[in-house]
Amino acid sequence: MVRKNLFLLVLVLLLSACSNESERAAKDITTSVQDQLNNKRDQDNKNVLAVKGGELQDYPDSTIGDAFTEFFRDPTWKNFKAATGENVVEFTGYMIYENTTVKARLQFLLSDEDFFEVGALSFNDVPQNTLMTNSLLAKIFENYESSE
Repeated sequence: MVRKNLFLLVLVLLLSACSNESERAAKDITTSVQDQLNNKRDQDNKNVLAVKGGELQDYPDSTIGDAFTEFFRDPTWKNFKAATGENVVEFTGYMIYENTTVKARLQFLLSDEDFFEVGALSFNDVPQNTLMTNSLLAKIFENYESSE
């Protein structure tokens, strides 16, 4: 009887794990498709173009768009208004982090058409701190500048 119950428990756990992985995979596909649709919709958006064509103070010789396109796989950009009323340009792209492919999401906060600042960063929807944001930006631009 104990073996039968144990077998059933293991079977239920395995099926649950498969279900969770299937749900996660379906969610990943859905968000990737949505990112691509937003990218297409916002490709000529003035805020997206301002960020992509802009430079960061520490890397004045490289545009953000060029450096990010070189560094990330499947880069996408979208513009939206935050609940606070701020215009946000959000970048997503895939990169290798600790030998694993992760989806990076980095936001740029626009205060007006000519000024923006780097906002939140996440890897696979896990928020990252400012140190990680600065380290990633350094890696992106060092990689880009060495490839020229």
